[in-house]
Amino acid sequence: MKWFRLLLQVAILIGFHQLGEMVQRFFEWLIPGSVIGLVALFLCLKWEWIRLEWVEVGAAFLIAELMLFFIPAAVGVVQYQELILQNGLYLLAFIVISTVTLMVALGWWSDRLEARRNRGSNQDGRT
Repeated sequence: MKWFRLLLQVAILIGFHQLGEMVQRFFEWLIPGSVIGLVALFLCLKWEWIRLEWVEVGAAFLIAELMLFFIPAAVGVVQYQELILQNGLYLLAFIVISTVTLMVALGWWSDRLEARRNRGSNQDGRT
């Protein structure tokens, strides 16, 4: 039963991804379909059309297995050895700068969300 629940939740997440891909192709938007699907999932969660419990286990599983999704990228790096040898320092600088920028932005955003959550729970009389 646990595996069925996991597979069903992963299927829901894949469904949102596929929906985003279809919307992207239909409207010919430059935004990737995966991002459109993620926004659709976020809005459905925010508006409580779907409950977090319906996708939480599947999302946790996919995040735990995230490294598997980077294997094709690692293989691609091996195929472009000449490009890396020529532009390796630029690529490294880009990777470091973008990673640091992302970490700072996510840290700032997490602090804001946590402060907002704490403000809301204090106003409700909860601790």
